[in-house]
Amino acid sequence: MLFNALNIIVMRRVAYIVICVIALFLVALAPARSSAQSQRSIAQGTLPDSLSRTYRHTEAIKRIAIDRDTIGAFAIWSDIIAEDSTYAPALYHLSLYQNDDRGLENARKAYLADTTNKWYTQNLASKLITTRRYSQAIPVYKRLMRLAPKDIEPYHALTILYRFAGMPYSAISVLDSAELRIGYNPYLHEMKHGLLLETRQFDKAIETGIKVVNDQPYNAKAHIYLSEAYEVAGRDSLAQATLDKAFLVDSTNLETLMAIAGYYERAGNMRRMLSYEERILQDRQMPLSQKLQRVKMLTSNMQLYRENYIQIGGIIQSLAIAHPNNRKVIDCYSEHLIAIGDYDHALDLMRRHLSNEESTAEHFIEVLQLEYFLKREELIEEDINVAFERYPNDISIISF
Repeated sequence: MLFNALNIIVMRRVAYIVICVIALFLVALAPARSSAQSQRSIAQGTLPDSLSRTYRHTEAIKRIAIDRDTIGAFAIWSDIIAEDSTYAPALYHLSLYQNDDRGLENARKAYLADTTNKWYTQNLASKLITTRRYSQAIPVYKRLMRLAPKDIEPYHALTILYRFAGMPYSAISVLDSAELRIGYNPYLHEMKHGLLLETRQFDKAIETGIKVVNDQPYNAKAHIYLSEAYEVAGRDSLAQATLDKAFLVDSTNLETLMAIAGYYERAGNMRRMLSYEERILQDRQMPLSQKLQRVKMLTSNMQLYRENYIQIGGIIQSLAIAHPNNRKVIDCYSEHLIAIGDYDHALDLMRRHLSNEESTAEHFIEVLQLEYFLKREELIEEDINVAFERYPNDISIISF
């Protein structure tokens, strides 16, 4: 989990570095002088020195960016480093394309050659993460935080590193610094909120949440975080009032609806929970598979199902209306009808959809079993003939 979280940071940085390399290459290609100036330079014998390290380094960048000649570029950089083992630009660019210990070593040499260079520092930090040297990465990211106080990456990475090193208070300190230097950031605020609750600093979590809500009254997510802080602190009335405000900010926000439904479920107010669950399952952005999973959770809780079968049945019926030909929805609705004892309607629904392409021999068996239970002999004979025709080699049909 730690490696995946930090690897996302590294991948974002690699993409940023590639853009910078291209930009550097374009600058190298841009004509520095007019045609007349170039002719004067030739006459004066001041052409660029093709043997200089800077010239060869630029040539390596051109080869790798335009010609895709990695081997040629590597050869040039290797020759430069052989002449001057502290030539940081070559060390840095060579390390960008090396994902092993050689890349780490070259990144480290470039950094030591110029510890004030932001790009060299970022590169070394990224290499330490990709080689899983997390403890060594912490001081490098701390230096990067000082070199680039407005960048989010060092705060984000340091927070993750401290969190998984078992140092949550150090992680919170880093996030406090981020707030002072760059202001509110939704990702960093989410991390801080979680850490404050984890370390049971409920008052600070509430204080931080109130500040964000006051600064951003139309930020529904900020209201949700503040509500969570109130809830874990045992201040339920304030938690509920804050969620009500979140709902007023955006009554269609799926995350807000889920947070409110979860709160009422934990509070034991199942009727209120189901009212919001109904809104959730009406959301068009939620995949049907997720909706069916949520319905299954409702029906698998027998006490909840038994005490609220009318409300839950309404939710399932709404799904059936919205997806009248979906086999899984039909199965869900028919199971509900059987559960509440409405066998005739269940049988009618199940028989009407036997011709559905997704129907299986098992669906025929279920229909036949229900017909047998209801003593509908005339239907049994009709449906079993259809089943034999469609599944002539199925053992379950033959042995029915």
